[in-house]
Amino acid sequence: MLVFVFTGVAVGAESISGSCENTITFAPQSDTDSIAGLSSTLKLNYSSPGIDYTTTTVFTKAGYYSQTFGADISMGTFDIDSTLAFLASIPRMDYWLTKVSTVMASAYIASTLLVEYVSDAKVFGTGMEFVFSGEIPGAFSIEVTSLFGMEESLVETLGWQAGSGYDIILLDGQVNPCEMRYESTTIALSGLTIGCCRFDATTRLSGEAGFEYTYFEFLIDSESSPLSFDVDLKFTQQDKSITLTPSLVLGGTCFEVYLDLIPIELTKDNNAITGLEIEGLGISGVELDSVLFSCLIALKGDLYRSKTAPGDISLRARNYVLEPHPLDAVYYIKTDYHAVFSIEISNDLNFGIDAYFDTKESVSLFDLALVTAETKYWLGSWCNFGTGISIKPESGPDQFTFSFNFYF
Repeated sequence: MLVFVFTGVAVGAESISGSCENTITFAPQSDTDSIAGLSSTLKLNYSSPGIDYTTTTVFTKAGYYSQTFGADISMGTFDIDSTLAFLASIPRMDYWLTKVSTVMASAYIASTLLVEYVSDAKVFGTGMEFVFSGEIPGAFSIEVTSLFGMEESLVETLGWQAGSGYDIILLDGQVNPCEMRYESTTIALSGLTIGCCRFDATTRLSGEAGFEYTYFEFLIDSESSPLSFDVDLKFTQQDKSITLTPSLVLGGTCFEVYLDLIPIELTKDNNAITGLEIEGLGISGVELDSVLFSCLIALKGDLYRSKTAPGDISLRARNYVLEPHPLDAVYYIKTDYHAVFSIEISNDLNFGIDAYFDTKESVSLFDLALVTAETKYWLGSWCNFGTGISIKPESGPDQFTFSFNFYF
């Protein structure tokens, strides 16, 4: 595979820039293929007054994967952002996404049109999104999002796979390219403070079910008390529930105690708090010169990590949670570890080493289940290269990663 790179240049108000990011992952214990993954992404950007052009080329282990072209145009108070994507391996157009946005009297207004190939129906479908957001100074901000003929795709929005960020909705297994049915409206309010309580609310309506839910979130804390509460109140057509999540931060330290009320969720049939238990312990931001120490320990269950992460090698203790927020649960996956300890060094050479523990399956000393290490060295601001390794004490090296990235 050959990738040609051009040196960044600027002529007058015009400029060319770009990047090339390459990562290869080896799995030495694999019985089939020792190369577990390969990715190379080349981005080029040409900027001139009022318009930016971009192109992104992606190679994977299988070869030439995708090609994307984009244009971002500014016309007075309006911005037009258009993206045309092709799947090179098929080949065919994957989607065409165009977004028009403007700001009027401190209000943000945007309209998005999508034309995307629907593999299940083997035809192109269309969808639209309308967004309105604004802020009342000193009060709260509001965002209203309405979708027609499509819905948000989390796997694409979060980068788990390439795509437009939306999915065209099938109706009885069919797609009518000329019809965009109303799908949903989400109304989000945030930033309202009443006394010591911060108030956020999210309401969702849909064309199929009407009112689906309203979700209230409060943060109750006090400057004179180390104890704070996250209060989540959810109303649906059939039921209502409340979840209380206490946390204890000891003043003047980096030590955190995570608490759970029993039961965690209160409903009309189970509405009595019967106890309080410690869910986990954490230490963050302990710095000795350029060395940073952190840890997270779950006293019941296992830790969770974001699905966007390619693996444990690139993660530190701060990237894990004891239990995700109910609205964020879809973004996380459960790990096999109940504790992680991390040491980081940050300068021209970034270095991190992590130790993971598992009391259920590990038979090694101190229940050590996994050790990971990662380094990245910067050659100025234009280039870096890195390596990573994960080792299981019971079986030896599990993965190696090598990366080489440069920017111009």
